[in-house]
Amino acid sequence: MNSSKLFEADPRDAGKARTQKNPSRKRLEGFLKWENETPRLDNEQLLGGTLQRLVDYLGITERLSEQHLLELWPDTVGEVIAAATIARSIKNGVMTIEVSNASWRQELTYLAPEILTKLNRRVGRSLVKKLKFA
Repeated sequence: MNSSKLFEADPRDAGKARTQKNPSRKRLEGFLKWENETPRLDNEQLLGGTLQRLVDYLGITERLSEQHLLELWPDTVGEVIAAATIARSIKNGVMTIEVSNASWRQELTYLAPEILTKLNRRVGRSLVKKLKFA
């Protein structure tokens, strides 16, 4: 390289040459000027959709629905029954309910079809097939 050309170059043009060679650098320099602005991707996705695809990929949709149903137990059966019971687990369509005493167990056995209907309506499908009172 000719030594005379080294000193002829305008230092203000150095940044232009760099950005012409690498267009992403120009975008980065523009970003640095606006520190509070975050870069946007062209293929933005909503977090809810991404999480749903992850849950589907992991195959845990059913387990999450079952857990949700256990959490809905007090709201579904009401305060009086919820005070005497605890929803413990769901396995193979059987929901296990811990009952405080035998008289409640007997009463809930008669109410089981109605409770099953309410539970499955809450999740929008027939997730629980049977109630087991322990």
